[in-house]
Amino acid sequence: MDSTNTQTGSTLFELLERPQNSQAWSQFVARYGPRIFQWCKGRGLQDADADDVTQEVLGKFAKVAGKFKYDPAKTGFRAWLRTVTKHALCDLANDFQRAPVSGDPRTGILKTAADMEDLERNLNDELQRELLQRAMGIVKQRVEPQTWKAFELLVEGRSGKEVAEQLELSVAAVYMAKSRVQRMLAAEVRGREQRP
Repeated sequence: MDSTNTQTGSTLFELLERPQNSQAWSQFVARYGPRIFQWCKGRGLQDADADDVTQEVLGKFAKVAGKFKYDPAKTGFRAWLRTVTKHALCDLANDFQRAPVSGDPRTGILKTAADMEDLERNLNDELQRELLQRAMGIVKQRVEPQTWKAFELLVEGRSGKEVAEQLELSVAAVYMAKSRVQRMLAAEVRGREQRP
């Protein structure tokens, strides 16, 4: 279980807190750009075209996100992200339709609602990983090292008996540790989804 960069915060939360911060934008692009690029490649685009679409989606997202106000009292963070992404993708699709270039493979990539929803889902999955990664860093600091180790070993696929022997705990204590960490992680993720 890797908790890399959990101390600096998630890239989206950093971006919301400091929208003018170029380092936050760089982290955002580094985190989400490859997801968009791979999605485009999966739609049959060549590297150069996939890179162009990735840059356009990220650029549209930057413009929309800069104007879109997140209010945690009205909506959860994932719903906000979904809305901003949908607006960015719709803008991009409209741009492609307004100025089509004959033979440009990008013109049809975002035409259907299913394509937009698929990319939204990919970005949402990345956000979930980011939220979990952040939560893991926080929870790991809150629990005893042995509790975290029991959780980690069970998640890696070790048997309760193996973990119990290795950590010199009862099998019941190992599973209680895992359950406790899972509850804490779920609460942390839920809390982070509700606030930037």
